[in-house]
Amino acid sequence: MSRFIIAAAVSAFVSQGSAAVLWSNGNVVTNPTGGTNAIANYPVVQQEVVPGFTSLGFADRTANAAITLGGTSQAVADDFTVPVGGWDLDTVTLYGFRTTATAVVPPAAAGPITRVRLNLWREVPQSANGPAPLPNPLPTPVFATDLELPVLSSTFVGFRTAYNTNANGTRPIYAYDVSLDLLPDAGRLAPGNYWLEWSFLDSTSSTTNIFIHPANRATAPNFNARQFSVYTTGQTQYAWFEMRDAFGQPATPDGVAIALPFNLNGAVLPEPTSLGAFAAGAMTLRRRRAN
Repeated sequence: MSRFIIAAAVSAFVSQGSAAVLWSNGNVVTNPTGGTNAIANYPVVQQEVVPGFTSLGFADRTANAAITLGGTSQAVADDFTVPVGGWDLDTVTLYGFRTTATAVVPPAAAGPITRVRLNLWREVPQSANGPAPLPNPLPTPVFATDLELPVLSSTFVGFRTAYNTNANGTRPIYAYDVSLDLLPDAGRLAPGNYWLEWSFLDSTSSTTNIFIHPANRATAPNFNARQFSVYTTGQTQYAWFEMRDAFGQPATPDGVAIALPFNLNGAVLPEPTSLGAFAAGAMTLRRRRAN
């Protein structure tokens, strides 16, 4: 069998999963037509209630993941698992919003974020000045310098509202699609556990906070999101730490672990045994034709 035929077979095998959602870390929209008053019938992303405390809404300290004017990047991270065979990643879908002075109704066709910074980790993101205990040695990201990538497209998905109202139109959330072709091996990832790190750049302001609403608890695969920011009073440097929503509330002094929404899109790579069987079958067919 020629190398061209094998390559074509692999391409055909991979294309079966092309543009599929390979990993979803949870949804954001809680009601697709739940808006009222100024945002009547619009989709809403409503704060959830702390599990076990029905009278207490999330403090909802939504993650700030903005790249500031001086270039300093607050960031977030959450993990995903690549199964046996591996993935050929195409794009990642990220969700973000910034608070506006007045309601944005109707919402703009595209969001304000034009670029994102991305990195990958093979272990839980940690930093030297973060909360103890710290591993030794400290893990390091795959890229020494974050990738800065353009947003391919953005789509309005809903208005973020409080847990006890669904009438606030000042926080439109957008889904942002970003190419992952600049990842190692053009986005092909071997099986294993990874952490995706990301932060946003606003096209209209380099100092505006950009926030990420937690994923719906009923749809998230796990709850261990992390943030790179100031985690304690008096701290002057950013550090990695676990995000804990409602932290310090009387009912939940330790807070509630959360997940951050993102989708990884691409194709499932064939397992080596499957590809080997395919190639062996093709070789047998070739021998039969030769006879």
